[in-house]
Amino acid sequence: MKAYVKSKPRVGRAKKLFFLFLSVSFTGLIFWSLNLSVFKVQKVNLVMDGSPENHVHLEVIRESVAPKLKAFEGQFIWQVPLSKISEKVSQDRRIKQATIRRFLAGHIDVKIIAHEPVALLLHQQKFYPIGLDGSLLPPVVKNLPNLPVLRGHIFFKDEQKRKKAIFLLENIPTEGQFSRKQISEISYHKKYGFQLILVKSATEVRVGEEHLVQRVKYLGRVLNYLASQQLQGRVIDARFRKKVVVRLRNQP
Repeated sequence: MKAYVKSKPRVGRAKKLFFLFLSVSFTGLIFWSLNLSVFKVQKVNLVMDGSPENHVHLEVIRESVAPKLKAFEGQFIWQVPLSKISEKVSQDRRIKQATIRRFLAGHIDVKIIAHEPVALLLHQQKFYPIGLDGSLLPPVVKNLPNLPVLRGHIFFKDEQKRKKAIFLLENIPTEGQFSRKQISEISYHKKYGFQLILVKSATEVRVGEEHLVQRVKYLGRVLNYLASQQLQGRVIDARFRKKVVVRLRNQP
């Protein structure tokens, strides 16, 4: 009697070859994809966030920051550490905060919030924006914001005097006869302390150095009274504890 032995199908070998082919193809596809320019940084975009008043500074900041970020262009997205971008951006002291987002479409967005200056310091014919904390920002050469100007070298060299001037400014109301928008200049005198020049009337206001919050309240009442009587002061002296001295325009 003859015995017949069935040959094993070659299905198992075919499957192995098939999966090997898929693996090689998939690896090749990944390698090819990784070298596509779509995965490389095409551009780093700077976008201004925050209040509309800050947007005027974007072009000035862009001129300073953009060349530093250009070094990241052409690199693969995953090869660009966001910490490095943050480090480059934070070198510009006008920038308060930066949010960085990375996209596989080949670009990186850097959304920045600039420090909002509250005044300008005029020193050696340059205007330095001053932050709310009294910090000096790099000088502005164009698009000067309409802000009170601190005059005098003392505000440049003495940080405490500068901070105190900003404290005074921030305690002046935003509206009314005595408001921040009415302040043209702030200076300092050893005898009179802080001195303000008002915009429309060019009135000189002497505030002193102590009890600034209370003196601002006195000045508000005095200027409201003068306006109600259609009078203009030439010099208003609020350095005294319980009185405010006013020299009118028609007085010597």
